[in-house]
Amino acid sequence: MRATGIAWVVAALVGCSDEPPSTTMPDAGADAGVSAPEPPAINWLAAGVPPIAIAPCPPGWREVHDSDVTTCDPYPETGPDACTEGFAHFPGGAGCEPVGSVCPPGEWSDGLPAAGVLYVRAGAPIGGDGTRAAPFARVSDAMSSASVGTIVALSRGRWDEVVRMRQGVTLQGTCAAESVLTSSVPSDTAGVVSVSVRGAQLRDVRIDAATRPGLWVVGPGAEVRIEGVIVSAARLAGVLVADRSRLAAARLVVRDTQSRERDRASGIGLSVEHGASAAVARALFERNREAGVIAVGAATSVTLEDAVVRDTQGRESDRAGGWGLAVQQSASAAVTHVLFERNRCHAIQALDPATSVTLEDVVVRDTLSQESDRTLGRGLVVQRGASADLTRGLFERNREIAIYVGEAATSARLTDVVVRDTMGGESDGVLGRGLAVEFGASAEVARALFERNREIVVFAAAAGTSVRLDDVVVRDTLSRESDRTFGRAFGVQGGASADVTRGLFERNLEIALIAHGAGTRMRLEDVVVRDTLGRESDRAGGRGLGVQDGAGVEVARGLFERNREVAVHAIGAGATVSLANVVIADTLTAACGAECVFASGGVGVGSYQAATVSMSQFVTRRAALCGVMIAQDGELDLSDGQVSESTIGACVQVADYQLSRLSTRVEYVGNGTNIAATDLPVPGASDPLSGP
Repeated sequence: MRATGIAWVVAALVGCSDEPPSTTMPDAGADAGVSAPEPPAINWLAAGVPPIAIAPCPPGWREVHDSDVTTCDPYPETGPDACTEGFAHFPGGAGCEPVGSVCPPGEWSDGLPAAGVLYVRAGAPIGGDGTRAAPFARVSDAMSSASVGTIVALSRGRWDEVVRMRQGVTLQGTCAAESVLTSSVPSDTAGVVSVSVRGAQLRDVRIDAATRPGLWVVGPGAEVRIEGVIVSAARLAGVLVADRSRLAAARLVVRDTQSRERDRASGIGLSVEHGASAAVARALFERNREAGVIAVGAATSVTLEDAVVRDTQGRESDRAGGWGLAVQQSASAAVTHVLFERNRCHAIQALDPATSVTLEDVVVRDTLSQESDRTLGRGLVVQRGASADLTRGLFERNREIAIYVGEAATSARLTDVVVRDTMGGESDGVLGRGLAVEFGASAEVARALFERNREIVVFAAAAGTSVRLDDVVVRDTLSRESDRTFGRAFGVQGGASADVTRGLFERNLEIALIAHGAGTRMRLEDVVVRDTLGRESDRAGGRGLGVQDGAGVEVARGLFERNREVAVHAIGAGATVSLANVVIADTLTAACGAECVFASGGVGVGSYQAATVSMSQFVTRRAALCGVMIAQDGELDLSDGQVSESTIGACVQVADYQLSRLSTRVEYVGNGTNIAATDLPVPGASDPLSGP
């Protein structure tokens, strides 16, 4: 690739008359009867984004008007209020409110019935009979005397004892701030409050600073309903529900759970296991360890509604983990109106065959790397045959990858989603991707905005992997933090396939769309690719679409404008591009100029190194250098189109190329030279990316 070739062409153009040189094909002119290409059918293009329906927001959530899309936040702009003991700022709430009932002026809970109540007073003399006049001193004494329908009422105070609920009995505190249960006797096999019976209820109490789990619901048929309960600083698990038992909870706070003593593992907020179920509404899970909420095992299910899961830490033993929600081994989770914030490792994780997660109206943000090695920090991770269905979600400021879908039989469906500001890994500054799908997984995305992510926003890799994007915008991608390279919108490689319908890709870096490798397939229908810029490190690139080394791409109704270096190109044997109804306009030279490793370019469409490109019903105009270009045994077939207003209409660098292949009902209008046998430098292939 000789620099003298560029000088020859420029000199020839400056010195020549308006008549083309003898090697130029005849101008087809008006006789060709070329009709205009069909424009991309994107009914939202003028608005800049598709109609992403995140709003209206859940009750009490705040509308946030940003980036042309309205998103939702469960808290005021200043964040949640700091609350005193017994109070919490639940999502959608106006501020701090009692976790359960308001603390009454009297000694006992308001509204207790006249009969069927056994009273317990902290510090009462031993030997009471459970009446108001002679209350029990110990909760266990009241439980021993209770029967179905009994209410065991606690006064204000603190009890250090283990409570075993009885069938059909309600344990009623005065209020969660002032009726406190604990146990100083360590155990990994029972809780401060244990439930193995049906029909138990727990209200307005706090379980605090225990050396065992807080609430233990275990056994076939065991069930408990809790309301207005705080579990703080328990060990192993704040709440454990297992072995086909059931929990229904409202106004629940679980926080500061510690790992167990013997191995410093676990410390989970809510653990649901082995066929159990938990339905939780209006809840806070904060500063727990290993996982805020976990569901494990076939027939296990968790429902979360109007909740926050935040600040989960790694387990004490190795500082690994810190998941917000983990669903594994064929369990299921249904999540509605939930904020996941500042968790570690993965905010939401779904693993294993038959595992499923359904998410509606969720915010996933500020996920941190795990403490052990400063890696990960991902928003949603779906792997090993699991599935996820997400409707109305905001992912922002996560690390490495906002949404990851990996391995055969794994799938994700994403509808009405905003993914933005993903950062590189804390340990190495690489990645920063919006959506990565690989190793045979599949993902479908409808109505989504990806903005200000890094490196490559949507990435699909490996045979059997498939991605479908409908009504999607990918814009303002940044280079990765480590070396300021890349900044791509969408990459497909290694035999993966992708379909895009109604897509806008703008202001990305280096190359907007790339397909690489044998067996890789991309189909683009109704797309706009514009204003691609050079990468941050050296300002090189700015390409619109690149197809390399055996990949195949079809484009139907596309607009490529104001890209740099080369708007659309194919490189390498077996690479194929088919373009129909496309406009390629205003291709500029690369911003690196004389410092470019390759030519600074300015080519509309290029075919290189034995690649094959066909283009019909097209216009390519105002290219800084070549409207179209073939070199290094590349092949190019043009029909029913126009090449206009470029320095050179067609740059031909293949010996004895049949010019008729460039002129089937094609107009060459207003070019400096319609065709030239050039000797210009040609762009090289773009580097493929490694998997995450």
